[in-house]
Amino acid sequence: MAKTNIEWVMDDDGTQGKTWNPTSGCTKVSAGCKKCYAEAIAKRFWGERKFSDVQFHEDRLDAPLKWKKSTKVFVDSMSDLFHKDITDEQIDQVFAVMAMAHWHKFQVLTKRPERMMQYSRTAKQRIRMATVDLGRKFNRDIGLFESCEWDYPLPNVWLGISVENQQVANERIPLLRHTLATIKFLSCEPLLEKVSIFDLDEEISELTQKYRSKSQKMVAPADFINWVIVGGESGTDARSCEVNWIEDIVEQCKQYQVPVFVKQLGSNSQVPNLIGTSKQKLKSKKGGDINEFPENLRIRESPKN
Repeated sequence: MAKTNIEWVMDDDGTQGKTWNPTSGCTKVSAGCKKCYAEAIAKRFWGERKFSDVQFHEDRLDAPLKWKKSTKVFVDSMSDLFHKDITDEQIDQVFAVMAMAHWHKFQVLTKRPERMMQYSRTAKQRIRMATVDLGRKFNRDIGLFESCEWDYPLPNVWLGISVENQQVANERIPLLRHTLATIKFLSCEPLLEKVSIFDLDEEISELTQKYRSKSQKMVAPADFINWVIVGGESGTDARSCEVNWIEDIVEQCKQYQVPVFVKQLGSNSQVPNLIGTSKQKLKSKKGGDINEFPENLRIRESPKN
């Protein structure tokens, strides 16, 4: 629970946002997890505890309520809130705190969109009850929740999914479509190949088939993707990210008028030199210096909410 240097968590005034980890630990589910930064941090600082040991931290729940200044908060930078080892009741408590801390904007990112989608569509009353219970415990004003006069989905909670390749896009993005959230976003990081995020491939997973009718066209319209983050992989032995893959994501977002945030080009990325006849290695360790980006990628937009 601290200030973070993650660029897309920055507040609108340019100050640092925060991370909040009411849960910690995770397990790998797709190619994007291969070089997990959170696992690397855990190996350095967690001692004998394994990163796969997923835990809920009740003692951290009230932290956002103590932060008086409105800020953006990345929820579970060291975990996935929708991991199978986190119970619905525990998720209810996390959402209850986000409901009470209405002056913050919470960003929840998952690689488990099926559970996120199902949870968002069934949890309204449970979140209300958890808010009433925790509100009394933390001595907070819960009048709206006792009288049921509250907005759902929570207007200050953004729900997003990770997308690293086309297969994952085909599986996860349609599930995001059915998720109840005020802001729905994609984090295309680490981007491992060229990906279409709006007009999806016709061949989709069996999982996705369950959540659409046979007559529903397999197209992801812009009206349910409110924001896209894109970036290459960083760290030792980072997998390569072609600049034109990022350019393609940016062009797709422009076409559908969706705000896009280019976070970084990645540690193993090269850009054309000033003459444009060859490529040069970036000086920035993770390719995150916007001054090294090609001009058409110097874009860091956020949704208006």
